[in-house]
Amino acid sequence: MRKDGAPPVNPVGKIFLCFETKPFLATLLAVTLVMVVWNLQPYYENLISATSRCSAATSPTESLPIKSTTLGGVTPLAEKKLVSSPPADPNKRTFQAYGNAAALFVQMGAYRGGPKTFAVVGLASKPIHVFGRPWYKCEWIPNNGNSSIRAKAYKMLPDWGYGRVYTVVVVNCTFAENPNADNSGGKLMVYAYYGESPRKYEKFTALEEAPGSYDEAKYRPPHKYEYLYCGSSLYGT
Repeated sequence: MRKDGAPPVNPVGKIFLCFETKPFLATLLAVTLVMVVWNLQPYYENLISATSRCSAATSPTESLPIKSTTLGGVTPLAEKKLVSSPPADPNKRTFQAYGNAAALFVQMGAYRGGPKTFAVVGLASKPIHVFGRPWYKCEWIPNNGNSSIRAKAYKMLPDWGYGRVYTVVVVNCTFAENPNADNSGGKLMVYAYYGESPRKYEKFTALEEAPGSYDEAKYRPPHKYEYLYCGSSLYGT
């Protein structure tokens, strides 16, 4: 007996199956390529913009040597002649504020009241004097190189009822001895403290005496003036 083999495969069916599979694969490949290109487009745009920025950033560096050559012809500041400022007018009143907000002390003048006494006149913050306890200290720094002399000052408030934000303050500095007895000159420093703590303060030069400017005869009778008024200059001269 003869055994029956497998039925013969129809070659026409194979051809039709091949024609049906290839278009599907081609369509799938085309769609895949389109999606890849579509996703890579922002990356290329960012890459192009980054390269353009880099080229723009490197362009000024190329011109730096040209700028450096032009700077070589500039004359140094030391070779220029400095114009001296005109001397300050002693008759012109200037306000020198020290401190923050409502100033702790605004110096308006200072003078020697005697061989051992100085007075510093100015304005001060009235709220600080109402709600706080500011105090002052004086120091004389001589020009002869000797050690400085210190003294605790006391304040006077002559116009307490007039001021609102500021009030007049007269700081009296009385030393144990004449700080400029040898007439070598020096300067009077004032320490203005915000409160009881000695850590927070303002330091300023209230008065300077040139060598040979002290005349003790002015403070012995007969005196040049009989009366001295200390008050606020805001209400008159």
